[in-house]
Parts: sequence; C-alpha cells; structure tokens
Amino acid sequence: MPNTPNIKFPRLDRQILEMIVLGSPPKQIAYELEINVATVNTHIRRLCRRARVSKWELVIYALQHPGALVRDGQCTAGLHPPGCPCDAPYCKGMRRAA
Repeated sequence: MPNTPNIKFPRLDRQILEMIVLGSPPKQIAYELEINVATVNTHIRRLCRRARVSKWELVIYALQHPGALVRDGQCTAGLHPPGCPCDAPYCKGMRRAA
C-alpha cells in the first residue's frame, strides 16, 4: 500500500468509510444513510482514488489513518461509550456498549 498522507475526506465519505470498517455492505450503507446504492459505490471509488488504495485495502487504510473516520477516530468504530457525543452513523441508538 502506498505511503499516503492523512487525507481529510468530506463528511459523507467519512461516514461511508466508517460503515465499511464496521463491515456494512453497500446496500445497508445506502439504507442507513438514505441514499442510493450507486451513490455509495461512487463514494467508495472516490475514497479509493483519493487514498490511492484498492477497494480491498480501504479498511486497512482507515485503520492506519484514524483521522479519515468520523470524529477523527476518537471513538473505536462500533464501540462507543455510553453518552458518547460522537455523531457517527451507528452512534444514534444502534451502538454497542464499550
């Protein structure tokens, strides 16, 4: 994987990236964010292009660059503490306790 600097992605890209890290398929991401599946796939391609990684390396990139995630990686994806101020997609009633 090429050495890429921390890239500041737009908010929707960061939300999609976090959901990919959590293992959500594009169809579920589209449902949760209320957007079209084709739009999700477009954002995934854009993320890969900007990070200079393949689709398969995207999760590794996100884990190596926590600033690419929602809230700059302050929360562990999917494991938010009770009362977490994070506005990640899974933080609103769907999170698991840390």
